[in-house]
Order: sequence, then structure tokens, then C-alpha cells
Amino acid sequence: MRAQRNDEEEEEATNGKGQFSKAGRSGTNRESKEYSEEELKAQKAFVQGDFGKVSTAKETWEPFVRASRAGLLDEIQKCENSNEMLNCDAVLASLFIAVEDDAFKSRTSVCLPHEAYVKRLQKLMDEFEMRDIAYFNGQYDDRMVLKALERYLYEEHQYKPPVGWMEAFSPYRTYFHHVIAQKVGIPASLATLYMGCVKILRTKEILKDEVYVLISNSRGLDPDVLPRTPWGITKDDYLNLGIPADARWCTPKMSIQMQLRALKRSFWPWTWDDRRDTGIELALRSAVFGSEDRMQTAVKGVGIIQPTGRPFGDLEMAIRATERLALVAEPENIRDYGVLLYHSQRYKEAYEQLQKYQNWRDEEFERLQKGGKTSTVAVEVDGTPNTAPDMSKWLFGDPSEYAEQVAREEQWLKELMLILERKLLEQTLNM
Repeated sequence: MRAQRNDEEEEEATNGKGQFSKAGRSGTNRESKEYSEEELKAQKAFVQGDFGKVSTAKETWEPFVRASRAGLLDEIQKCENSNEMLNCDAVLASLFIAVEDDAFKSRTSVCLPHEAYVKRLQKLMDEFEMRDIAYFNGQYDDRMVLKALERYLYEEHQYKPPVGWMEAFSPYRTYFHHVIAQKVGIPASLATLYMGCVKILRTKEILKDEVYVLISNSRGLDPDVLPRTPWGITKDDYLNLGIPADARWCTPKMSIQMQLRALKRSFWPWTWDDRRDTGIELALRSAVFGSEDRMQTAVKGVGIIQPTGRPFGDLEMAIRATERLALVAEPENIRDYGVLLYHSQRYKEAYEQLQKYQNWRDEEFERLQKGGKTSTVAVEVDGTPNTAPDMSKWLFGDPSEYAEQVAREEQWLKELMLILERKLLEQTLNM
């Protein structure tokens, strides 16, 4: 009997049956199968992501990224041509930022439904019109509408800024779809919400004239001064009374720039210097001296190695935020973008961006020599054209220390350019 059973098991193994043919950890009797073209295409729609997470193929989510980036730049161009809220949709621009980051970060196969959040804002204003505006019985002016709007948003619906400044740079308090749903947002995102409401009310002709949206001047360095909700003033008040000393006019373009700056700071994977409102010093130093000291350098799958504690921030998301800032804000972001690309080992792109930044500096210097005006002053640093530190960006501490930091960073930037040139030459020779 035992010999007969062994013969049967041997025959099953030879024919591809039995326990020895089982595949997988627990064992299955699956048979090989040839898939059709459609089935193979469906399988390739999903790929293995980081740490074994399943994510969609690049061809699926990348169109969402490209379309949202194009939409953002289109809205920013409208803002360039006019500060009038009817001509520039700050809400749509903010949602384009959220759509791009959501598609890139989650590798989603379904685009973030930004139209749903636009409809949600429209629904809020429809309710405001039926309840609050109807209460006036047609006897109201723009000032009364703004007061009623602020009561409706901040008291009835309880939209509010974060409790403290440490939370004021959180992505969850910046992305517009989170803000309108969770009712907590940084002043820039709440200003976008306010602008969206004003635009709808202008379209409905409830508001008759232009409105100026104001935000607090505080930059979040005093822990006793909490973030403040935005507010609006009428055109008459703006012309007759001006803007209060503790406030500044927030245009649609400015609100988008401030949101991108908040995202940049939130994702920045090095310690941020609050005195200068930048984190470039450590990023530059680690790029130049990374071969001597691995601290503050990037490791794939881990992040930026910190001297103490766990890695923080997100290098790739910081790259995306800084890239968009380079397109819509100060040219200094081109430098920051180039340094981030270096840490991401995209050396050719990093060199192109840093060269672009240097060209801008040279053009600025030439313009100054011809009598042009700028916010910075031309000086000579190490015998090369440069611009003096913008002291308005130095918030507290010894100004001479700031000047030394800027000079040191300029030297590191030159050394980084030489490092990139050597790396690119080595890549060319190895081809």
C-alpha cells in the first residue's frame, strides 16, 4: 500500500498536480494562463509603489498633474493682468494646487473633484443670499453686506485660523478643499475663501463695487499674536480711509503665493530659519559638503538624515511647491528649486535652474548700473556682481550676522555650480 501511494504521488508531481505543484505561501493549484491584451493593459494600470503600496501607473495620474499646473498658470496670468476678483479666480487656482499635489502624492487614478468644492462654495452663498441678504429687504449697501458676510462665515459657520502659528504651516490648513471642509485654514486660504464669496456676490450684483480683502501684517513670530481671519473693506473706505496700519491688501495672486510659501515651508526637509524666513542655508551646506558629512543629505526611502531625531518634511513635495513658486513669485525660489533638484540627484535640471538664477542676478546688476530701481542694492562680493542682503527679510537678531550668512551662501552656491559641472562632465564621459 505504501509503495502504491508513493507511486501515485510521484505520478501527480510529474503531471503537475499534487502538493508539490502548489504555488504561493499557503499553496494553490493555479494553472498558468495566457492573458488577452485588454487584461494585460488593465494589470499594468497598477504598479508597485513605495514600501509595497499599490499605485496607479504614471500614465494615469500624470495627466491630472499637467492639467492642474496649466490651469494654475492660466489663472495666475489673469491675476497678472488684473487685481479685480471678477477677472481672476483665486478659488480655482487654489484648487488646482490641491489637485496637482493630490495626484502626485497619492498616485491616484481618480482626480480630486475640485468642481464639487466650487459648488459647495456656491451653495454657501446661495444660503447667505436667501437668509441674510433677504433680511435687509433691499435696503443695504456694500459695507452692510461685508459685515453680514463676515458674521456668516466666522460666527455662524465658524471658519477660523489655526490656534497657533506652529499649525499655520500645515498642508491640512493650506489646501483649499481641506479648509472649506474642516473650517480651519491659514489666513491666505481663508482670504481665498473670502475672495470666492465676494466674487459670487459681485456676480449676483449683491455687491455693487470692488472689495479689498485685508489680512494681518503679523508674520507669526510673536507667540502672543495669534493668526487673524481676513476681512474686507469697500472701495469708498479704501479711497477715503486707506488700509489700516496693522493690515495689508491681499490680492488673488498674493493669496496663491502665500499658500505655496506655506506648503514650501511645511514640506522643507531641513530646519527653517525664522529670522530670515528661509531654509536654504542647511540645504546649500549639505549639498556642498555632503561628501564629507552624510548628515543633512538625502537618502532614498528615508528622507533627509537629521543629526538628531527622525527625518521630517518631504523632498519631492518641497520640489513641487518651490517649482511653482519659482514660476509665480520671487526669483530667489529658482535658486532654492535648483538646490532641491541637486539633492534629488537631478543634476542636469539643477544646473540649468542655478544657471538661470545666476543669469537673473547678472541682468539685475546690469540694470542697476544703468540707473534702474530695485528692492536690493548692488555691491561687490568676492569681486563678482551681487546684490546686497534685503534687510526687510531679516526679522530679528544681529544684522551683521545676516550679511555674513548671505555672503557664505553665495560662496557655497559657486562651489555647488562647480560640483554640478564636474558631475555633468563625468556623466558625459561615461556615456
